[in-house]
Amino acid sequence: MKKLLFALIAIFISASSYAQILWGTSTEEIKTKYKMTSGTYETLDEYVVIESEGTALELYEKTLGWINETYNTPEEVIKGKVEGEYIRITGSTSKPLKYYKGLGMILTYAMNRYSIVIRFKDGKVRFEPTEIEVYIEPNPQAFVKGGWTAGDLSARIKNQKGKELKEGTKSIEAMVSYFSNLGSSLEAYYKGGGVGADDDDW
Repeated sequence: MKKLLFALIAIFISASSYAQILWGTSTEEIKTKYKMTSGTYETLDEYVVIESEGTALELYEKTLGWINETYNTPEEVIKGKVEGEYIRITGSTSKPLKYYKGLGMILTYAMNRYSIVIRFKDGKVRFEPTEIEVYIEPNPQAFVKGGWTAGDLSARIKNQKGKELKEGTKSIEAMVSYFSNLGSSLEAYYKGGGVGADDDDW
């Protein structure tokens, strides 16, 4: 019985050490001249703060290690950096981040691109998504040039009459999940979990 109790306590402590970061959101009613843009919008919080042991410089160096292990081409992902102060990265993913409605269906974009600024202080890091873009497939028949176009870190989740817009709800859920997982991955790396830490047996 004692062994079981100690095992449960150990599992609880381990789970608490690597708790999932959950991104917060805020909602706002916006009225415009147009029905297509009026309604309720939900927006991601600007940033999360990850607390971790270490000086600003040590956390900066660990973050470079995380980027090297997380991204296929880290030298292309890093767009700016100042030692011990900040790193700016631009990543891309084929995982859905933004949804839209077309032809009566909820659709997603082929690729998504995002920018994040990570700032450092002793004992903590500010993790801030600053930009998101979506890739629109070219369609000459529909006169769609295609290419990357700016999106935002918010979505219209209800129309002006209060009806839920499923494409907006799915967009917010996708962004919350993606950035929460990315932030949790960085936090685990600071705590020694590493990226792909289960692959130590080689």
